[in-house]
Amino acid sequence: SWKVRRAAVRVIDAIIKSRPEMLSQFYVILVEQLVSRFIEREENVKLEIFQTFSSLVKSIIVGETSNQGDEMDSGLPSLVRTRSSAMVLSDQVPMIIEGIVSELQSKSSKSRSGVTQLHVEMSLSRPTQLCEHLPRLIPDLVTNLSDTNNAHILTETLVMLKRLFRSGGRTDIFSQVAGALIPHIIEAIDDDYFKIISEGLRLAGNVVKGL
Repeated sequence: SWKVRRAAVRVIDAIIKSRPEMLSQFYVILVEQLVSRFIEREENVKLEIFQTFSSLVKSIIVGETSNQGDEMDSGLPSLVRTRSSAMVLSDQVPMIIEGIVSELQSKSSKSRSGVTQLHVEMSLSRPTQLCEHLPRLIPDLVTNLSDTNNAHILTETLVMLKRLFRSGGRTDIFSQVAGALIPHIIEAIDDDYFKIISEGLRLAGNVVKGL
């Protein structure tokens, strides 16, 4: 029953949001199980899965902040648990990319929007690891940038790319993909919607810095 699957995902999402500092030992199984369900056939459940995975990615930042005070009080090194959570997710980025590439090609705008939002969260917490897979993602991201009928997907894609180019350190990869992106960045700057224009300008500035 899709209702049982959706309810289970919502329970996981509630746990992630309420106790992020306790999740480090469960990251492997959570990532594996959620990614394995990206193939969900019921769109409402699939969107819940994307949202829950985004919550899991966000929880690393929240969990690291929460852990630091506890560890200082207990006399433990401040990076013991925070580093373990981040490293677990970093190690699984290739598997995550495998799971989301096909979803970027979905004909459903809701599914593409959900997986694009997941990219946005990953670009904030794991930009360096995501940059390594940028050449593979570019064709589908360019499709997002070409979707002038969906301002949300277009804007979120600009935000994600802005964060990746801002992260620095991968000039070799940036130089590979910039040629495909620049025409679409110019189109964004020439758009009529102010949010698209502003994100297009920010991305243009970060592309220059990244190169």
